[in-house]
Amino acid sequence: CMIALGSVTIHDITRYLSWQYHLPFISVPTAASGEGYTTCISAVVRKGVKGNVRASAPTYLFADTDIFAAAPQRLTAAGFSDLMGNYIALADAQIYALLTGSPFNQAMHSAEITLMQQVIRQIEALAAGDASGCEQLLYALILPDMEIGFCDTARPLMGAEHHLSRYLDIAVKKPKQDVVHGEKVGIGTLLCLKAYESFRTALEDDRLIPAKHFPSAKREIEKGFHDAEVREAVISLNTPDPMKDITAEQVLSHRGEILEILKKLPSAADIEACFHKMDCKVYIEELGISSAVIPEAMTASPYVSRDITLLRLMKLFEKF
Repeated sequence: CMIALGSVTIHDITRYLSWQYHLPFISVPTAASGEGYTTCISAVVRKGVKGNVRASAPTYLFADTDIFAAAPQRLTAAGFSDLMGNYIALADAQIYALLTGSPFNQAMHSAEITLMQQVIRQIEALAAGDASGCEQLLYALILPDMEIGFCDTARPLMGAEHHLSRYLDIAVKKPKQDVVHGEKVGIGTLLCLKAYESFRTALEDDRLIPAKHFPSAKREIEKGFHDAEVREAVISLNTPDPMKDITAEQVLSHRGEILEILKKLPSAADIEACFHKMDCKVYIEELGISSAVIPEAMTASPYVSRDITLLRLMKLFEKF
């Protein structure tokens, strides 16, 4: 069998190799630093683009609270940031299901929201390194993959917040980043919450106007991805365009349901306050990246995946 003893990166490698060699996989997480301990998906880089490939879910998972609670606080903070990204991922999944009629696991959604709220309620203890708080955090991190990760058609729980993280991986080469995955997801979460708040306000005020000219995916990709090999890989990924059958009018026809989904999101200010308490990264400059990257990242990041998020759906409308 193959045993992953460590945090999320070593799990990605081990589960992929165990799938390739048809070996049982055992997970032993040593930090509550992110999701991905129980998933059947590995993130791998091909032609400069990070994507998901099939891998093995663990046969067993052994997590010793005394070990992962003693991990560096930076890793626990990254795990908290990664967890908060699920607010965006779950909202994106709900809206996608609403527009396409695809299935949505409401039971998993409700359970995960409950766990996330429990973690937030324990934030003072978690920030102090309390073992029970760290245990609650790890449980909340592994639940989504326990629910969906063993299915042959598993769709990983990631939305626009993860797409922003992946775009930063692809597009920002210098300086070399010394960044934990969850830290990038946390920045992506705050950016998305702010964008989704603006969209919600415009939707409430009936200020959304369908775009006269839907932006060309190829043109935006060419502008947002500067490496030639990466650019061609992203263009190929988005051919045919997954948005070709979705219209602004279709989105507006679900105005009430979408508003209800967005009203249940926490505010960017509230999550930012939580990040400060946990000593999480809050500003993109803390990743060693200029804030000048943000507009391009918000435009180009939806193209790192074929999954449709609200951030991608915003392209159907004039600026609001």
